[in-house]
Amino acid sequence: MKPLYPIVIFANPVFEGEGLASTVELAKEISKHQEVLFINFPMTYTQLLKGEGTSRMKRALGWKRRLYRPIEQIEKLWVLEMPYMLPSNKLRSERWYSKILSRNNRTYRFHVLNALKKLNWSSTIAMNAFNPLYQEAFLSFSALKHVYYCYDNMEAANWMANHGVSLEQELASQVDEIYVSSKALWSKFSGYSTPITWIPNGMDPANFKRKTEFPEQAMHAAYIGALDNRLDYQLLHGLLMAFRNIQFTIVGPLKCSQAEALVRHERVHYQGIHPSHKVGEMLQHCDIGLIPFVKNEFTKYIYPLKINEYLSLGLAVLTTDFADLSFFEDWVRPISNLEEAKVELVRLQTEESNMESANERIAFAQTQSWEARAQKMRTQLNG
Repeated sequence: MKPLYPIVIFANPVFEGEGLASTVELAKEISKHQEVLFINFPMTYTQLLKGEGTSRMKRALGWKRRLYRPIEQIEKLWVLEMPYMLPSNKLRSERWYSKILSRNNRTYRFHVLNALKKLNWSSTIAMNAFNPLYQEAFLSFSALKHVYYCYDNMEAANWMANHGVSLEQELASQVDEIYVSSKALWSKFSGYSTPITWIPNGMDPANFKRKTEFPEQAMHAAYIGALDNRLDYQLLHGLLMAFRNIQFTIVGPLKCSQAEALVRHERVHYQGIHPSHKVGEMLQHCDIGLIPFVKNEFTKYIYPLKINEYLSLGLAVLTTDFADLSFFEDWVRPISNLEEAKVELVRLQTEESNMESANERIAFAQTQSWEARAQKMRTQLNG
């Protein structure tokens, strides 16, 4: 039997960060079968001065063990907290940016090697998860295989776009494989000679179970996720105006003034921020799941993991045509404007709002779990 080597993830997200991150979910599933080291994206001294990330501060300062097991029941999963780094993203000078970035990468690499020494790992597989800022440490790291996992469009990630685009291009040209979460990202990297694998986002069926009868003709829509500038607020207000009996239940952080205005509407029930294992319980009375994203260069590359969560609850889905959703062609009919949304909403109510259709959606969603996605990634990583 081929040995299962430890996997070192040079991550962009933070393991215990706000919201759900595909890298975190995949790491948890993979670590049920083989060793995984998840490296948190480092904080900067600017964040320390601002008092941000206080839950991570002791580990970042070295007052608490930087290398730790975050979930007692998963013995093969480790997380590494890096020390504070010098801020660099906003620097315009290429000379100073390169100097500071190299300094940060040397510090990063030192602590990774120190962690591997403590874990007594020699041969490993390295995966960079949307983290080109530390590609110098990543590419200089001795590994059996170097993989780049991309789940967003770097050009539209404004907090990294100044320098991240060129760093990502360099990274993509030097790794052994590229994994992407959407068809649009597949197209983006298709010009490279590097092999590409599509690993879409998944969901946890245990968190999104239909436990009550489907509320036929309820006209109660759900939205889960961040309420930021990706949402078409004009569309949402238009639906509230057009259907006087429609109600929204919204779960997630408010990120902009438009979101704050929306949740003040009398038929919008804002539930705040909740862990994913509680969200499914809060949507049992809903019959429609909303994905009202605007169409731009950021959303074009998104694979909406919430679509599987909605389907797992049996919800019919009303979505805009923000991205290539052909994978879900049997389950959604994307709309491009308010008038189309009105027609589609009526169709969903008359044709899809019943327990039989809900059970079909639930059955499909059960095949889209994080466990299944992680198995595909493990097969590729170990191949």
